[in-house]
Amino acid sequence: VLHLDGCALDATSFCPVFEGLEANPTSKLKELCLWRNSLGSAGVRSLSRLLSTNVSLRKLDLWANQLGAEGIDALSAGLETNTVLEELRIGRNDIGSDGVRSLARCLKVNLTLR
Repeated sequence: VLHLDGCALDATSFCPVFEGLEANPTSKLKELCLWRNSLGSAGVRSLSRLLSTNVSLRKLDLWANQLGAEGIDALSAGLETNTVLEELRIGRNDIGSDGVRSLARCLKVNLTLR
């Protein structure tokens, strides 16, 4: 479990973490909590690459990270091929109708989110 809640971190801060996890396919990290940061759409693109290959992460909390519709679109791309994530929290991200549509497309193929 890795909690970096409310640390006022942005995409620049998070990208090395995501890249490190992506480079370590044997990581046992099951829960990543990043709520109340400033990940934004740039950071979530890096996270999406991680999600597309990760085989251990079960819970991801991105509550209040300024994702917007563009960020959800990028996140959905990684979720379409992810086969292990079970829980995703994305509240307070102002994703709008476009973000909901991106998420809906992803949920048609992702069978593990519950």
